[in-house]
Amino acid sequence: MIDATITVTCADSTVFTSSYQLATTLTDVGRYPAAVLAGPYHQRWEHESAYYALRHTIMNGRAL
Repeated sequence: MIDATITVTCADSTVFTSSYQLATTLTDVGRYPAAVLAGPYHQRWEHESAYYALRHTIMNGRAL
């Protein structure tokens, strides 16, 4: 498990900070530091959020 504190600043300047745990089988800390693993995870959620917005606002809930 990797513990991380993430701060998000929204477009309206609202700031959210929370602690998260990332479960992984990559246990070599030297080869896979937490900051390196957290980057792609964050990018994944950006894509998920974009798909959610498309599905629920532009496509009226229809699947892609």
